[in-house]
Amino acid sequence: MARNGKTSKRYCKRGISVLSWIYKLENRIYTIVKTRTTKVLSKYPDLNFTQDPEPDDTTPHFPTVFFTFLPSAEMGRTIEGSSINAIMSTIEVQVTSSKTQGLTVARTVSWEVVEQLKALRYEVVLSPKVIPTGNDTCEVVFRMRRMIGANDKIG
Repeated sequence: MARNGKTSKRYCKRGISVLSWIYKLENRIYTIVKTRTTKVLSKYPDLNFTQDPEPDDTTPHFPTVFFTFLPSAEMGRTIEGSSINAIMSTIEVQVTSSKTQGLTVARTVSWEVVEQLKALRYEVVLSPKVIPTGNDTCEVVFRMRRMIGANDKIG
């Protein structure tokens, strides 16, 4: 509510933010990529997708795809500036496989996730790069971004 007791323009009649499309966006993209990648890479039955940096399960699952949505910048601002018309969505993905599976598995999974994000019109900002871990895992990291408008259809 605004100071004068009237409902602010930023909220619709039910009190839900007009900017709610941003909150739903990350989950939608994550779910689409996870579902499509899991279907294509069915030869990896233990393929694990997560957004949680500290999972409750202490047993490691390999290969693991860890999605991080980096802070988004507002794009397409109007003079009034009362709503967010678009954002620059940036995603960092870390793919980890065990040494026994090898780096080939991490690369294969990485490139498939890249393909799925490319299908959603993301661009590669940092191509998949092998990161030395010094332990019993192999890790590949990459970043992708895309400008997404409030009325864009994802998927």
